[in-house]
Amino acid sequence: MNFTLVARMLVFFILIIIISLGNYALLEKIYNDTKKQHNLVKHTYEVINKKNNLLSLLVDMETGQRGFIATNDKQYLEPYNKALAIYKIEFNKIKNLTSDNNLQQKRLSDIFLLINKKISELNSTIYYNLHNEHSKAIKLVKSNFGKSIMDSIRYQLDYFEKEEQRLLKQREDKFNDSLFYMRFVFLSITILLIVVSIFFGTLVHKHLVIPIIKLDDIMSKTKDSGKLPQNNIDSHSIKITEIKNLTKSFFSMANKIETFTTALNTSKNEAIQKSITDPLTSLYNREYMDIQLTKLISNSKRNNSNLALMLIDIDFFKKVNDIYGHLVGDIVLKKVANILKTKIRDVDMTVRYGGEEFIIILPDTNKTNAINLANKLNKEISKIIFKELDNKNITISIGVSIYLNGDTIDSLIKRADDGLYQAKATGRDKVIFFDQKINN
Repeated sequence: MNFTLVARMLVFFILIIIISLGNYALLEKIYNDTKKQHNLVKHTYEVINKKNNLLSLLVDMETGQRGFIATNDKQYLEPYNKALAIYKIEFNKIKNLTSDNNLQQKRLSDIFLLINKKISELNSTIYYNLHNEHSKAIKLVKSNFGKSIMDSIRYQLDYFEKEEQRLLKQREDKFNDSLFYMRFVFLSITILLIVVSIFFGTLVHKHLVIPIIKLDDIMSKTKDSGKLPQNNIDSHSIKITEIKNLTKSFFSMANKIETFTTALNTSKNEAIQKSITDPLTSLYNREYMDIQLTKLISNSKRNNSNLALMLIDIDFFKKVNDIYGHLVGDIVLKKVANILKTKIRDVDMTVRYGGEEFIIILPDTNKTNAINLANKLNKEISKIIFKELDNKNITISIGVSIYLNGDTIDSLIKRADDGLYQAKATGRDKVIFFDQKINN
């Protein structure tokens, strides 16, 4: 049967409309599924972050308790009381975020019981100390009952996070699969449109072939560059309505995918960065330091390479908080952190170790260079005038250690801490290198 040109054109238009509408409907569904998977990934990062916040609160409680028992100074109870006031809120946030996971809910219930035991132990030691029963408090601390509970809490939280990491991997895989499927369908339908257009293009060369060739050229460039196509076709120059709508739909969906992918990558990177940095100073946090320092120690052992570490403490920082308040103390911490970060190499790592203490890790750095850098940092900090401190300066004390055969994270930091202790005991505002060897 012979078809007229009008009949062929009609068939062509109908095919274009069906494919265009089907393309939009299918990609819209895949887009919604992908967005759902993205929200689940973001949700899991939030759970992990809240878990880390809860653990930090427990550490603050324990730190405040030990400081109070050791010094009998009630100011050490401030971090304890702050953490005690909000830990239930943080716990309930985690509970709510994992309400759809019965296994995690059961684990959280067990963790909450352990937390209550830990708080009871902390309260008991503080109560004894407040009522002049210091010996009872010390006895309870030395019994390691509290340490045992804290170890159990860490153990349970580690298992809790492992489950979330498993879910995160599963959800990221689903998201990546969905994103790949979205691009695959997008490209497949586009190729189908090109094939149909070429088939009918011999009849309407001027108004069909030229737009399709341009689309094909864009797709080829996309394959070469790995980027989604940009809208560089003037839709007003296309005379056929269906082709014009197809072109607009094509680039609208391309731009939508590009925008969504960019936003997702930004959100993911921000979530990862947030999980490894200290919120006040934007330096790396202690958990991330443990991971990286373990790798560096292993590398030094394997390659017999140098590795140095500084432990830095701001001198008389407690007086800053007492005289000027914690807000000014936070400003000082952020300024010191920024100076430390800008004065080291890109390969070095600056960490907020806790309170007013910082750690700088120096790969491929020997003793002489580490001490020289420490002295330089000491001088740089002492030259800074803080308008928040009535135009006064501050000083820092630094303990330095280098990797020795057989070192662990704890032993490497311990020697630096011993150097810092000597620096403070002999007048502060100085650098002490501690080179006591490890007894194997």
